[in-house]
Amino acid sequence: MIPRTVRPMLMVISTMLLETSCKPRLELSRSCAHSESGFERSATISTNGSSGSVATMTILEELESRLSRLERRLRAVEQPVWQMSSAEEDWEICAEGPCRCQPETKSLSCWRQNLLDLPAAQLVPRDVLKLDLAGNRLTALHRDTFLDMTRLNHLDLSDNAIEHLPLNLFFSLHAVTRIRLSKNLLAELHRSQFLSTRNLRILDASSNRLRTLPESLFLSTTSLVLLDLSCNRLSSFASETFHGLSSLEELMLGKNRLTILPVDLFKDLTSLKYLGLEENRLKELPDQLFRAQSSLRELNARGNQLAEISASLLSPLERLRSLELSNNKITRIDSSALQGLAALKELQLGHNRIRNLTPGLFTNSTGLERLVLYANGIESLSRGTFHGLSNLTSLFLHSNHLRILHPELFEDTPNLRKL
Repeated sequence: MIPRTVRPMLMVISTMLLETSCKPRLELSRSCAHSESGFERSATISTNGSSGSVATMTILEELESRLSRLERRLRAVEQPVWQMSSAEEDWEICAEGPCRCQPETKSLSCWRQNLLDLPAAQLVPRDVLKLDLAGNRLTALHRDTFLDMTRLNHLDLSDNAIEHLPLNLFFSLHAVTRIRLSKNLLAELHRSQFLSTRNLRILDASSNRLRTLPESLFLSTTSLVLLDLSCNRLSSFASETFHGLSSLEELMLGKNRLTILPVDLFKDLTSLKYLGLEENRLKELPDQLFRAQSSLRELNARGNQLAEISASLLSPLERLRSLELSNNKITRIDSSALQGLAALKELQLGHNRIRNLTPGLFTNSTGLERLVLYANGIESLSRGTFHGLSNLTSLFLHSNHLRILHPELFEDTPNLRKL
């Protein structure tokens, strides 16, 4: 039930929503002209038909958004909290609930129990180490759900329908090292959401509806090793979003709506080994973007709108082994773009717009073993194009416009096995 103190607020907002949608445009214009409220200041209403409609919709959308946020918070307040105990017989009683208890590993699994709410009859020992709530139908959680679970190190909330995380939900989780939030309906995270989880090493928030992230969200999670933010709706990042994450080794940002990346976004990620930027809307990457990533082993920027690779973009990546740039709009690769990639083993450039390969491009790519160039529209390859590829074993050139190959084109690829 909705708390009595909140009901009047809901009635007022609902009345505002109804009245706003019913007001004539002229009356609405006058009432907003001198308003001091935030959402009304953002919508200047004109008597012109089209602009008035747009402004009305803006107000309605803002009110709807506020109502939706309030509803999510109310739902969290109304959620049941399960029983907690610290008695010696805890694990025996735990086994009497609907979830599976394993005393030997101190784990509690409610996996795929079709739960709409937390089972109030389930007793949870305070010394639980692993808690699995994945694969249910949970939409909200009370802020005290994990209260006093100070020893918990693995928490799985994935594959539910959770729309909102209360601010203090993880307050007691000082020992947690792994949190999975993937496959939910989260649209936002509070900037202090992970303030108490200083030992967190793995955070999976993929497959949600996140549009933006607070700049200080990861300020306290400096032990993070893996961060998965893929499959969201993120369109941009603040420069300091990943500040202090010097231990981070894997960062997944693929399948979002990113159009641009700040040049300093990765400056603190000195231990990064894998970076996923695939299937975004990136048209370019700043020249100094990877200046701190000398430890990077794999870079995936497939499925963007990149048009060229500059001379200095990749030069700091001296340990890079795999570079995936297929399905972009690349027309030009600077002749020295690959010179610093001494450890490169695999290069994927398929489905781009490369017509010609710059002479000397692969001169320093002596370790390259797999090169993908199919579906580019390449018309000709001159002698010496593959100079330096002495260890190349696989070369993919199909679906191009090649008609004639120079008889000595492959003289620099003695180990080529697949063409």
